[in-house]
Amino acid sequence: MLRKDIVRVISIMIVLILICGNWVGTFAASPKDTQNPISASNDYKYDSKSGIYKIDKTKPYSVEFNWDNQSIKGIRKDPHGVICHEYTCSPNNSLTVTMGDNLSGIQEARYLWTENKDVPSSDIMILVHGFQTTEGKDEKKSFTIDIHDHKNDYSSLKKGLWYLHVYLIDRAGNETNTCSEPIYINKAYNLKINTIYDFGWKKYFRKADNTPTKLSSDGIGVEDMPVYKNKEGLGIKMGYSIDLSLDTVGLDKPDSRVRVKALFYGLDKTNTLTPVDVYAWNKDGKLINISDIKSEYYTKSKLLELSRSSIITPDNTKPDYSTWKFSYFIPYNARIVKHGANAPELNYEKRFTKLLVVFDIIGYKDYGSHTKTLEFSKLENGWSHGNGGIYGENYPVDSDLLTEEPPYRDELKYHGQVFWYDLSHTVMDDVNKGRKW
Repeated sequence: MLRKDIVRVISIMIVLILICGNWVGTFAASPKDTQNPISASNDYKYDSKSGIYKIDKTKPYSVEFNWDNQSIKGIRKDPHGVICHEYTCSPNNSLTVTMGDNLSGIQEARYLWTENKDVPSSDIMILVHGFQTTEGKDEKKSFTIDIHDHKNDYSSLKKGLWYLHVYLIDRAGNETNTCSEPIYINKAYNLKINTIYDFGWKKYFRKADNTPTKLSSDGIGVEDMPVYKNKEGLGIKMGYSIDLSLDTVGLDKPDSRVRVKALFYGLDKTNTLTPVDVYAWNKDGKLINISDIKSEYYTKSKLLELSRSSIITPDNTKPDYSTWKFSYFIPYNARIVKHGANAPELNYEKRFTKLLVVFDIIGYKDYGSHTKTLEFSKLENGWSHGNGGIYGENYPVDSDLLTEEPPYRDELKYHGQVFWYDLSHTVMDDVNKGRKW
């Protein structure tokens, strides 16, 4: 009889092992004993209410991504051929992540942004503080992830191709790693003045052998705009052209374009700034406001659609990273009057001594019948943070000059202010003296 009992016990133990797997501990008490629960591997979970052990070998649910109506799918694909969710760069870019677990519940969630699909170590991922789901319930929870990690400095915001990796672990130790579909952030950045062709500025942009200086190569960035005068105290004479460049990511295809709208403000002898109109002569001798589409200068000095032929690709391994080069000028004999005033007479009184040129730069990207806009001049928040010391002095105006009609926005002060023309002097001053590059 004893032998049969021993065989029966051994048989029961074998069945338990086959059902439950390998125990890493031993029985310290009966399964109903809540004071001395079984020591088990992470595959097991003790339920103190029912007094039984649940087997939890199921991983947390795959992560669900909600793009919060911020992204749009176009034609851009990642290197794996997957169409990207495209965002227009903004500090407000975000997406919502939903996750859950059906047994033991989520114990911990982590995430990390990377520029490829390689699964990162959970040790370097960012912990989502306080994020857990209830054990024993088929519960899902969501949290919002800031794409730019809560950065507000526009120059620090992400651009180009990114992936979001999410790591989950439940209370039983089961882990899930999920990678999002590709996320692509379209961005315009790095507006630079690369050359001022005024003879009084030549040494700042050309060496003695006529090769570009460091200032020309590096450019004058928005932090040192609007350019006012150089270290010799010379301004930019009316009529001289200026070379500029703008970097973009994601605006490399024919479905994209960049436009520059110029706004004008005159400074008078009392140091009062006033919105102004600029008049210039057409070839037929008519004096026309350059803001009028009939003006020959409308597409040269008022509304410039940057030419795709001007695009260069600095890095052949990144064909979606582009630099747009363009030039800007106002003719030397243009006439400046208060905005809305009648066209100036031939012998009009020159009221203004300086002309501030403001650029409202906008990128456009078409998605079928829908167009997304990227308002660079408003988004870029580094305008006039410097003092222009690399060349001389800038002269920013503490006002929102991008907004043509009220209400004006205090957060847009300095935005778009690029350079000043000195109306007291023109390019003809140098021409008449035989001074040229």
